[in-house]
Amino acid sequence: MSMKKKILFVMPHLKTGGITTAFINLMNELKDDKNLEIDLLLFDKDDAGELPESINILSVSKGLRLLATSQKTIERESKLLGLVRLVLGGISKFFANYIAYKLVFLFEKKLTGYDAAISFSQSGVLHSLYGGMNEFIISKVEAKRKITFLHCDYKLIGLDTPYSKKIYSKFDKIAAVCKGAEDVFLDCVPTLKGKTCVVHNCHDFKKMASLAREDEYIYKKDRINIITVARIVNQKAYVRTVNVFKRLKEDGFSFYWHIIGGGEKYDEREIENLIEEYNLSDSVTMHYDQPNPYRFYAGADMFLLASYHEAAPMVFAETLFFNLPVISTNTIPAEEFVIEKNLGIVCDNNEDAIYNAVKSVLEDPEILNHIREQQKPEATNAQALEEFYRVIEGE
Repeated sequence: MSMKKKILFVMPHLKTGGITTAFINLMNELKDDKNLEIDLLLFDKDDAGELPESINILSVSKGLRLLATSQKTIERESKLLGLVRLVLGGISKFFANYIAYKLVFLFEKKLTGYDAAISFSQSGVLHSLYGGMNEFIISKVEAKRKITFLHCDYKLIGLDTPYSKKIYSKFDKIAAVCKGAEDVFLDCVPTLKGKTCVVHNCHDFKKMASLAREDEYIYKKDRINIITVARIVNQKAYVRTVNVFKRLKEDGFSFYWHIIGGGEKYDEREIENLIEEYNLSDSVTMHYDQPNPYRFYAGADMFLLASYHEAAPMVFAETLFFNLPVISTNTIPAEEFVIEKNLGIVCDNNEDAIYNAVKSVLEDPEILNHIREQQKPEATNAQALEEFYRVIEGE
């Protein structure tokens, strides 16, 4: 790049999650680029510790924080702000979130002087207060190019609305993190074909390798060890997956299933209760949020991702890096990431199909060795960076 560019990124927060990991990885790749000056606006900047020092974090009002923080958290900090957020949430639920956004944005100053302004997170669902990054860039930022990222299944997540289409049409470029996500978006909004592209996520392969060696988790080897690394949220389909393992145990199969990931306390408790109710405590272990999830990869036998929907989960590249076979439900990235890269098995997106896929491996573990032999581990971000630079250059 010949001329220095000033770039603004807008994110809700940097709490645990795939989008956050992808963003931090991208920042680490860009930190030594002397042709870029990067500002970051976080609606909630409480967790910004992992960013490179070269990234300039902008100050924001308490109003923006209401759009990126839960009601319970806000109420603990301030009863007044809790009441304000409750009102905004009611407006979003009974009318639409963009009305609440407009009220919050009234008190925000306009940001100017950018070559590119990038929303690194998709729009919020119409009746949920959470979100507003796209709207902020459209209404409160002056930039030569405005870009938004899609890390989701646009249709299944509930974004296929006239309002959402209107917002996305105002961007110069819409960057989907995999081909499947782009295809779903264009099925819904074919008129924006000229504005879409694919920009894959970056991964910190050196960090993954280093952390995997730190305090590596030691598995019992009398059974197959299956891991799932994912937040405990409805999208990840933990309830039906517990049902799958209940059926497998009842049918006489032995296994260890390790859940690496946490969620809200009530979500965690629901899974804990099911494990106890189904007498799975000797076969299923919850490890909750882990500062170093990579220590669970190296010694595992298989990775299971049973989500209802996905876009481009970071775990696919992670499993490939660790040469770990995968069973995945048929979500939009399955063709590109699992089948084309020989990651493993893709099954239909229902409980019976997941049961049959896992059962096939438990009956014949040699399948896992065959998958490992077919995989070709990767450890480069060259393609993803080339795609990113093309977007900000306007190519």
